[in-house]
Amino acid sequence: MYEALKQAALPNQMPDDSSSSSMRSFAQDDESGSGPLAECSSLTQNEKFQSVTSYSEALTSTSCRMSLSNVTLQYLRLLDADLRQEKYTVYIQLLKLHLNDWLSKKKINEEVYRVIISSQEKCLEDLKKQCKHDVSDTTNTSAYCNIMEIEKSEDEYVKQSLKNVNDFLHSLDNVRHCLLNKAQLPYNEVVNMVLAVSELMTWMDTILQDCQLFWAKVLQERLIHWKQQTKTIQSFQWLAEQESQCKLNAICDTMEYLTKHGQFRMEEKEVLSAELHKIFQDKTIFYSNECMRQAKDLIKKLKKQYVERASETKQIQGDERMVLLDKVNRQRMDAGAFLKDYHDLLEKQRKTISDLDDEEDSRITESIGELWKNLYSAFSQTIEDLTKDIYHQILPKRTTLSLNECEHLRQQVKQSHLTNLEKIDNYRRQCLKLYQDSLVHEKQMWIEEQVLFANMQAHLIEREEKTIERMILRLCGITDQAKEYLVKEYRLGLQAMLRQLGVRHLGLATLTDMRMSRKKSKLQDLKEKHSLDGIMPLWDTRKLQNEEFRFLKEEKQLENETQQVLSAFHVQLVTELQIAQQYLQSRLKDIAGQALIHHARMEAAKISYESKDDVKDKLADAVEESVYVTRDGVCTLVQIYYQQVKEIVEAYEQDKSKHEKTEKEMNECSQLMESKRMTEHLEKEILNMGKQLSNCDLFQRILLQQKMMIAVPDLYQCARLTSLQESTLSLRQKEAHLINKLKEAERVFQTRLAALARLTIPDFQESALSNRQEGRNITPLNSFETLGFRDGGITHKPLKGQMAHRHDQLNKPTLNNSHHTRTTRKKSL
Repeated sequence: MYEALKQAALPNQMPDDSSSSSMRSFAQDDESGSGPLAECSSLTQNEKFQSVTSYSEALTSTSCRMSLSNVTLQYLRLLDADLRQEKYTVYIQLLKLHLNDWLSKKKINEEVYRVIISSQEKCLEDLKKQCKHDVSDTTNTSAYCNIMEIEKSEDEYVKQSLKNVNDFLHSLDNVRHCLLNKAQLPYNEVVNMVLAVSELMTWMDTILQDCQLFWAKVLQERLIHWKQQTKTIQSFQWLAEQESQCKLNAICDTMEYLTKHGQFRMEEKEVLSAELHKIFQDKTIFYSNECMRQAKDLIKKLKKQYVERASETKQIQGDERMVLLDKVNRQRMDAGAFLKDYHDLLEKQRKTISDLDDEEDSRITESIGELWKNLYSAFSQTIEDLTKDIYHQILPKRTTLSLNECEHLRQQVKQSHLTNLEKIDNYRRQCLKLYQDSLVHEKQMWIEEQVLFANMQAHLIEREEKTIERMILRLCGITDQAKEYLVKEYRLGLQAMLRQLGVRHLGLATLTDMRMSRKKSKLQDLKEKHSLDGIMPLWDTRKLQNEEFRFLKEEKQLENETQQVLSAFHVQLVTELQIAQQYLQSRLKDIAGQALIHHARMEAAKISYESKDDVKDKLADAVEESVYVTRDGVCTLVQIYYQQVKEIVEAYEQDKSKHEKTEKEMNECSQLMESKRMTEHLEKEILNMGKQLSNCDLFQRILLQQKMMIAVPDLYQCARLTSLQESTLSLRQKEAHLINKLKEAERVFQTRLAALARLTIPDFQESALSNRQEGRNITPLNSFETLGFRDGGITHKPLKGQMAHRHDQLNKPTLNNSHHTRTTRKKSL
């Protein structure tokens, strides 16, 4: 009898053809994910799950993987908000340090100081409120959400974050405008202060970006730890279900054998099997519900204790920050030293909170693990007592077997059950090992993604640096200080935008894991089934080959779909990067425009200063009153002056044409040489194509070719820009030489006219000499108008018209009227 008993089935074992097979198990079918680490439900993108606020709460979630990933997204937002708060605090403090220094030196008054600080604090407070609203969107404990809603929320968050960065940069511009307009401070002094703040804030963003990556790694470690702990704890519940199922299967096998030997009628056996099935199922469900209930109560209790300790710690940390800020305001310490000390203090406080979190995580996992072990022991004892009652009370009453025979039968079933339980536990441990290996693989993929993003950032920074350098080279006429201001402001915005995009990239990595959760769960089930065959062979060779083929197919499909999701998210990240670049370019245009406007105003002020002297008017009045000046004399001087100007302009035009012709010949020669060089290089590559190359050499050659092709446009643009700069410099030198000659001709004309009128003009000569020394490269407005210069061109028609006007005036017969004669002379002059 005992030898004929069937061995209790393991999970996923193929059912037999007996009539009681439908009563043998209340677990799910092997195709529905009944492994020890299977989720209760593999969610799609539209299916909702509970949004928890801590890792510990995910222990009692039906979709623990999704809940854990959602908690990670929440913690990333909290980390971003914390780093942003640190940046704003440092920014306000840096402003106070600089403004306090100016206030003590009486460069600004208290009203200006108060207006600037209050406006900046209000602006930053508005930005903080927006940030808090965005963070609160993902921390609703009673809300249920799905993947699509989370992705939409993340999209809105990154757009708002980039807008906040842009608003923060504009707040710094408002400080500059206020100091220039209200405080009436010198432009250079204000720009130097803004440059100092921008440089420190750029350094701050770099530090925060490194800090952000460090704590993101800590979050990833915690996520992996909680995934492992969650599956380990939940595997005890699966183990209890399998023990109950094995006990029920063994009892059903016993009753099946007794029925075949006439101890039971078929109807009695079916009724008893259904009753036992209901009893075992109720016991298992009660155990599962009790585990969840007690776990929730324990987590709630431990979490309440943690919140109290964390609140006390954060209160102490807030006092420490206030002490440091008060110390800075009293002692007026160096700005760079303050930035470093404040960041070190906050990093120390974050480390304290992190240690507190780790300690709480360990306490919760240990407490929950101990709770579930105790409940499992109690459940095992309950199942054992139930089995003993069946063999000692039910079987002796309903069969002709004696109590000793039933006890002997129970001991045999118990021994077989222990063997099966050992195999099931080994299977559970094997599945945990497989799951741990998959987590290690996920961690490695996460690290590779971060390395890829770091390389992308480095490439982007290098490209943007080249772009800003080329733009600066093309911006002519602004000072070196303005160029430095442009570069540092752009770096400040770029670094801030890259930090926000770093947060986005971390979130996209988590969203990828959530997207692929269903596929990963399915592949995990196949791995578990495959590992089960190593413990106890369940399939024939053909069945095993089919399962292996299915596993490889699912694994390849998971890899392909993961790459597709990553590619889609990378495209989205590039789109958001373009949005950030639009913000930066718009800001750069504003700054460059302001610098050019300031430069134009300075140049206009110089020209206005030079044109203020009224020597020419005095000379004209003196010539008008002089009795020595005649019409023929003035006409002779004007003709000589016009002839000199004409010769100077013609010489300039010839020199300019010769220069343009030379430039054109040099460009044509350069293009021919470049074309010849490229042709020779291609011919050489064609010859090398016929040679046998190893894969490594071929790959290196392809990479080299790619780098060369990418570098050619940049090199061509740099060479072309250098050529244009040299040509522009040469033309400017020629224009400066032309202006000096025209000034000299004008000075000679004025001197001869004064000599004709028998006048001495030492003041006029000193003024002209002083003007030439102060602004040699600044063209007087009168000279440009007289010679007909407009937009860089030179025309002689206005000059000829003026000469004709002078001749008409001088040829009029008005010598008898002295007053009319003086008026005519003045007009002609």
